[in-house]
Amino acid sequence: GYKWLVALPFGTAEKPSPHCCPANASDAACRGGTLLDQSNPCSWNAGGCCGTAPDRRVDDVGFVRAIASWLKSAMCADDDLFAMGFSNGAMMANRLGCDAADLFRGIAPVEGGIELGGGFAECRPSRAVSVVQICGAADGVCNTTIGPTMATWAAAAGCALSTTPTYESATSHCRRYV
Repeated sequence: GYKWLVALPFGTAEKPSPHCCPANASDAACRGGTLLDQSNPCSWNAGGCCGTAPDRRVDDVGFVRAIASWLKSAMCADDDLFAMGFSNGAMMANRLGCDAADLFRGIAPVEGGIELGGGFAECRPSRAVSVVQICGAADGVCNTTIGPTMATWAAAAGCALSTTPTYESATSHCRRYV
């Protein structure tokens, strides 16, 4: 079988893209990247942010579980599952760590924290999940949620809320919870 499976949710589509097309569009039109379904814009129900999925209470955790189950049974993927994503996809990767810790060994969200809301009331993973959280220093939105997000993951893993710097420069810094 395949060694690892990585779920990579994309961010919310606000502009025409080949990744988010209306259901009735042709493959050729979608590949052209000129369409966007304005009535149902692409988003993940990652909680309280972004697109229409949270308001419609879309069961994206169930959707990802179904895909993972199919990949494991039909495509021989094993149990080493990881989720990562960007922006709204990063928020979804965080939610998968919270609501599907039994399925995912780790997550690597980029530019998106835990966003409660949209039927997602709290992050209580069933087990500790490995987390590599990436948030750009100039991203004001991500930086407002990174502290509470990492405090949630540290508490879930039984780590202290204090951090140890592992790398620092004028533009970047890394912290480790132990």
